[in-house]
Amino acid sequence: MGKFNKGLHRDTDPLDQPEGTYRYAKNIAIEPNSGAVQFERGTEMSSLILGAYNPLPSPPVVAPTAGYRAVGKIVLQDDKVVIFSVFPDISGSQTYWLNAGISEIGIFDPVDNTYTTLYNDYAQVPNNEKPLNFRQEYPIQGEYKIDSTGRVSIYWTDDNEVMRFMRIYAPPTTGVAFDIETLNIFPLLSTAPFPILNTIISGVLGSGMYALTVALVNDEGTPTNYVNISNWVKITDDAESGSVAEVGQSVFVTGHHTGNLNNMSVMTYDGCPADFPSGKGITWTVSNLDPRYSFIRPVIVYKIGGVIECIKLQDIDYDAAISTSMDVSYTGNETAEAELLTNILIARESYVKAKTVSQVDDVLYWGNLVKSKIDVDYQPYANNIEIEAVYGNPNFQSNAWIQGINGWQQVNMRPDQSGAQRTAHEQYFHKGLQRI
Repeated sequence: MGKFNKGLHRDTDPLDQPEGTYRYAKNIAIEPNSGAVQFERGTEMSSLILGAYNPLPSPPVVAPTAGYRAVGKIVLQDDKVVIFSVFPDISGSQTYWLNAGISEIGIFDPVDNTYTTLYNDYAQVPNNEKPLNFRQEYPIQGEYKIDSTGRVSIYWTDDNEVMRFMRIYAPPTTGVAFDIETLNIFPLLSTAPFPILNTIISGVLGSGMYALTVALVNDEGTPTNYVNISNWVKITDDAESGSVAEVGQSVFVTGHHTGNLNNMSVMTYDGCPADFPSGKGITWTVSNLDPRYSFIRPVIVYKIGGVIECIKLQDIDYDAAISTSMDVSYTGNETAEAELLTNILIARESYVKAKTVSQVDDVLYWGNLVKSKIDVDYQPYANNIEIEAVYGNPNFQSNAWIQGINGWQQVNMRPDQSGAQRTAHEQYFHKGLQRI
């Protein structure tokens, strides 16, 4: 009996078939270094995807349930397999297998043939939160990444929903609703941080103008865009003096916020050479911090000698459960690195979905990206906008209530003995106010 060890050969007439070759083969496998032709191994059931939730009974039950359909997978470094699955909503449709239903992410261990639920989204919709929304007509592609501590996170896309990620070492809690946008690859802000001057402190800043802007950073190190920037704070070598005089709710014009900016008019609070030693530093208060993030990334924008430059300070952690505001100080002694002004002024692109994802040299690459296109149809109204000035002090009172970035404050509307210019307090908190 001949041995078929010379491979497939179809270049000659069947009558001239070379010895040891075969013309056609089906379901064969040749083991490496053996040359033996064998049947291809078949498959066998190793484990069922038993989802954590059964929506069919009335009422539904939280119990291992068959019927979840796999829509994607990610093979991890230890040969475990992350499986994305969905239990279709079968109510009221003949094409129920295409409906979004209960979505689940689980992990299969081939060593002991076990399947474990990582997260099931059954609690989302009943609590008015968005679900994962897996669908069988949109197969999922994904990759995994290992951080410096050896922990694994997964990233996926289905060309339908936004690209998302999940830490498999700390997945969301099944049965507890949460804001699913915290899983988005491109982070969104629910509230925008707002920096405002707090006080002048000791430091080594050179004379010039300084402002603060911040970005928020999540646990993966992904930052948001820089959103708000504070008003300019003017730093000179003049001594800071005076304090805020509070009478009830009235705050009269003196210094900064809590009484630490020069209360003299700009005739007295004069200038000095650029970058002249001032002995001062600045503290801002950043409020309205988003609880979905863990760090703020402060950037100091300064203008000295007519040149605007930026430096980035080290990230500062915060816990919004304790406080939604925190202070940021800059004295000139901090460790910092240069930041491009264009990174502050121009927002990074954000995308809503991708067709594919791959990983090369530890870097994720998303393909066929789609940007969100927001059209509010504003143009018909833009050309009809009219602006008119409104008197903030129609009765020409000596002290008038003016609304500024720090809320309503009573402001001295008349020139003082030092000159008719606005005080440093007014220049910051009531920018644009013209006194009588």
